[in-house]
Amino acid sequence: MNEPLRWESVAEMVRRVVSRQGRRRSGFYAIEGTRLVERALRAGAPLTAVLTAERLAAAPDPRHRALFDALHLATVPLVVAPDAVVAELTEGRDLGWVLGLVRLPQAVALDELLGGVTAVSYTHLRAHETVLDLVCRLLLEKKKSRMAVGHSWLQPWDGAEA
Repeated sequence: MNEPLRWESVAEMVRRVVSRQGRRRSGFYAIEGTRLVERALRAGAPLTAVLTAERLAAAPDPRHRALFDALHLATVPLVVAPDAVVAELTEGRDLGWVLGLVRLPQAVALDELLGGVTAVSYTHLRAHETVLDLVCRLLLEKKKSRMAVGHSWLQPWDGAEA
């Protein structure tokens, strides 16, 4: 059977993931505040633990009671820490005295991200060109050819027909 998490280990992990290097090494990041933890839970983010202050755990308001119940249903451990520890970790911000540890998503390779997107030829693109695309392309080609005739890209185009 799993041993319950101790607040000291969760608090230490929150301290560790403050830095980029700590997040990369541990594979976690921290979120702070009731709203972020609620949203992470609803989104199915891989929450591994939630740390809260003793005063909040002792007498939660209805919103926090609902959050704590949802965490229990999602089997996310709720760890209670002394108020002073939570105040230190949040640097005095009062966003609900709730901190969550979330597992970083796995890096995705570019070919997996593109997943079946293939290059197409210029001819293929031209085949799907709309009337507006065609007008814009022809106007740009006309402008380029007029500017190239004078052999200087700095030569202004006067707008007169050739």
